[in-house]
Amino acid sequence: MNLFDDNICHLTFSHTDCADVWRLYFSQMHAHFSVGLKHFVAVNEKSGDLPENVTALLYDEKHPYPQRLMSSLEALVDYDYVFFDHEDMFLYASPDYKKLAKYYELMRQEQFDHIRLIKGGDCIYEPVPSCPSLYALSLKSKWIFSIQPSFWRRTVLMDVLKANLAVNIWDLEVNSQKVVKRMGLRAAFSYRAGKRRGLHHFDNDVYPYIATAIGKGKWNLGEYGTELEPLLEMHHIDPAQRGWF
Repeated sequence: MNLFDDNICHLTFSHTDCADVWRLYFSQMHAHFSVGLKHFVAVNEKSGDLPENVTALLYDEKHPYPQRLMSSLEALVDYDYVFFDHEDMFLYASPDYKKLAKYYELMRQEQFDHIRLIKGGDCIYEPVPSCPSLYALSLKSKWIFSIQPSFWRRTVLMDVLKANLAVNIWDLEVNSQKVVKRMGLRAAFSYRAGKRRGLHHFDNDVYPYIATAIGKGKWNLGEYGTELEPLLEMHHIDPAQRGWF
């Protein structure tokens, strides 16, 4: 299935410490997100555990998270857009492909710089009339920027990162709220139906994924046990090796 054009690629951020998670991630994404995108993986070193059909983009793990991600985005000069995620944010069911194609169309029409695929955070928003399930975020929102599966205009994401290159991933999210407001980010999020999951997120049947499978190095069975346990069993992964919460 070719859902998009050649001006967008798929970028997954990861680390070899999560090689055990790759088995779930790549299996689930192959089953539910084989949409014709060239797939790149930002990773600290080459690994035989990566599938042959993905391209590794190596970063220096001595650098903070924003610099690692920035170096990967700089390498993707052939693409104006990226679909961005992490290895522990994989689908557990098939998405609404037509909706995803519509979101990308709105990006190409320059209506948005960024569309994330989850509802969450303290935000102010209004429906996008031309696309039910999509909500435009007000710059008055307290929380706009999140590291979650998203469509991004590549250079815009780079501009966000440039403002906080020396921080960790958590401080990047916090500090970037002011950055995206100052730059006037045209952002939206997707939500159609789904229950609250934890304190901050809602499931979204447009793109039903686990947010996130790993927390502080352990499996997130407390929030996603129903989805994760059969997948762990299917891939012969013992959750006790990492532990869980």
